[in-house]
Amino acid sequence: MVPGLDRERVTKHLEDISSSLRILESLKPVSFQQFSEDPKIYWAVEKGLERCIQNLLDASAHIVAALGGPVPDNYGSLLLELGRSRILPSDFAARIAPMAGFRNILIHEYLEVDLREVYAALQDRLDDFRTFAHYVLRFLEANS
Repeated sequence: MVPGLDRERVTKHLEDISSSLRILESLKPVSFQQFSEDPKIYWAVEKGLERCIQNLLDASAHIVAALGGPVPDNYGSLLLELGRSRILPSDFAARIAPMAGFRNILIHEYLEVDLREVYAALQDRLDDFRTFAHYVLRFLEANS
C-alpha cells in the first residue's frame, strides 16, 4: 500500500490515454501528404498526442508525490523518477522522458511544430503510451 495514492485518479488518466489512442489509431492510415495538407487531421493528432502526454505526466506526478519523494521540477524527470522507483523499467523511462519536451513544443511553441515529428509520433510512438499504462496498472494492482 502506498498512502496517498489515489488509484481512481491515476486510472482516470490511463482511461483518457486509452480514449485518445483510439482516435489516434484511426488516423494512422492517413498518408503524410493528407496529414500535412489537412489542418483538421494534424490538429486532431497534435491534440491527441498532447492529451496522452499530459495524462502520462499527471499520473506520474501523482505517483511520485504519493511515494513521498520530492516531485521533480520538470516533467521529464518525473518519468525518470518512476524508473528509479522501479515502476517503469529505467530504459523505458529514459526513452519516454523526452515526451515532456515534445508536449511543451505542442503547447507553447505550436508555431514551430514540425509536422514530420508529429506524424512520426503518430506512426511510431503510440505503443509507448500503452506500455506506460501497462506498468502503471501493474503498480496499482501491487499497491491495492
